[in-house]
Amino acid sequence: MSASVFGGPRAWGGGRDDEGYREYKVTHLVKTTSADDGPTTVMFASGLPQIGALWQFGNDNDQWAFCYPWMNITPHDPKEGEKHLWWMVEQKFSTKPLNRCQDTQIEDPLLE
Repeated sequence: MSASVFGGPRAWGGGRDDEGYREYKVTHLVKTTSADDGPTTVMFASGLPQIGALWQFGNDNDQWAFCYPWMNITPHDPKEGEKHLWWMVEQKFSTKPLNRCQDTQIEDPLLE
């Protein structure tokens, strides 16, 4: 019941929205230790950027862009009928401010 990033970013890209905010997306390959692990385990894989982390990959660096809570998790190269251990995780970074600070994850909705 654990997961970790395998290597560095697999794909990355970026651009600007209509308001001029810079936006980036990065995709990582994650491996789980059990075929019974799903997106919840993958979401907390060691090595993934945490919410609020700055955009710093290789020589590319934007001190104003931070990791949004948005995340897309899909199986990597699934074969029909076979269990899998590999997942692709896409995350979004942006210079556009959020409505509230989300540098800590709230697991109890009563605390929000």
